[in-house]
This record gives sequence, structure tokens and C-alpha cells, in this order.
Amino acid sequence: MMKKLQRLKSRLQAAGLDVSDIMLNIQGEAVPGLRIDTDCEGPYPPKETFQKLEAVRKIAKGHNIEKRGYYVSVFVW
Repeated sequence: MMKKLQRLKSRLQAAGLDVSDIMLNIQGEAVPGLRIDTDCEGPYPPKETFQKLEAVRKIAKGHNIEKRGYYVSVFVW
């Protein structure tokens, strides 16, 4: 994984977020990324989920960020 993503992973983990390494398929190309778990079940996310999303947006500024599912996780690459 790229050093830039490793530093980002460390910053996200320091903020108390659950982060794991993933490989994304972007236009047929394997791209390293991160998956941040937002712990949301059901169609109506609680306030804490939006707080986690805002923390990811601030920390991962300048990276591609994509919410997945019903706010279940966030992909960053």
C-alpha cells in the first residue's frame, strides 16, 4: 500500500475509526484503498454515523471518498 494511504490510515485510526485495507476495481484497474466502518444498521443512520462521516471527510480531504450501502462504510482511495 502506498505510504500516503498508510499515513491516512494511521490518522483515521488515531481518530478512533475502524479502518481496513482493501483493493478497489476502478474502471478495470486494481486500486489500493481503505474501508472505514461506520457501524450503521438499517435505513436510518444515527447521529454518530454522521459524526464519523464528517471526521473521515476532514481527515481524508483531497482523497476520493465514497459512502457505501446504507451508510455501512466509506471507501477512500
